[in-house]
Amino acid sequence: MPPEQGGCRPCRRSASVLPAVREAWRAWGPRAPGGPGGSGGLWNRNFRYFFVARTVTLFGDGMIPVTLTAGLLGAGRPASTVGFALAAWLLVAAAVINMGVVAVLLVARPIRRLRRMGYG
Repeated sequence: MPPEQGGCRPCRRSASVLPAVREAWRAWGPRAPGGPGGSGGLWNRNFRYFFVARTVTLFGDGMIPVTLTAGLLGAGRPASTVGFALAAWLLVAAAVINMGVVAVLLVARPIRRLRRMGYG
């Protein structure tokens, strides 16, 4: 049975779901009314820039241990050196995350308290 008539036997429900999906796509799709900073919808220009940048960043962060290991082993270093290098990289990453947490605790919370008291 063609999809326009309700789909195959296990997918008969898809005939009732498809109009809702199409309507949702029209509401959130690229042809939605404009908003600040782009053409509107979820996939506007700014969101596409953010999505691509975030994807490239996550891919790069995931490749750091692989390239570090391949580079050190390719240079003839022993496996213990690879372990020390990965541990040092992980410690630096953890330190940067902890600095962000401390910054939030030291800066953002007092600012929120001041705003609640009416100073901002």
